[in-house]
Amino acid sequence: MKTIVVAITVFLFSLLSAACSNKPCREVNTSNIPDHILKNQGQGVVKVYKYDGTKQCGQGVEISLESMSKQLKGIKILSMSKKNDGQMRIQVCGAATGYANVYEISEKDLKKAQSYGFQVWGF
Repeated sequence: MKTIVVAITVFLFSLLSAACSNKPCREVNTSNIPDHILKNQGQGVVKVYKYDGTKQCGQGVEISLESMSKQLKGIKILSMSKKNDGQMRIQVCGAATGYANVYEISEKDLKKAQSYGFQVWGF
C-alpha cells in the first residue's frame, strides 16, 4: 500500500513539474496579436488598458476611468471598464492588485493608443 502511495505521489509531482517546462504557463505576447483579440465580431474594435495604480492593503493612488481616459487624446472611446487581469500575485501590502482601466477603441487608433503607453488587453 505504501508503495502505491509513493508511486502516485511521484507520478503527480512529475506531471505537475513538467506542465510548463518549455515556456511560461501564462504568456501574453503583444507583438503578434491574434485577430480574435483585436477584433470584436469583425467590427474592427480593440481593447487597450493601463493599470490603475492600486496596490494591496489600500496603498497606491487609484487613477479613475474618467481621468485616465483623458490620456487617449483624439481617440473615440466606445466603452470603458475596470477589470482585473486574473494574474496570480504575491499577497503583501504594497504589491499591485492587477486592476486595470480597460478602454474599447477602434482598431485604426491602436497605434496611437500604444504611443500613449496603452497595451492590448489580452487577458
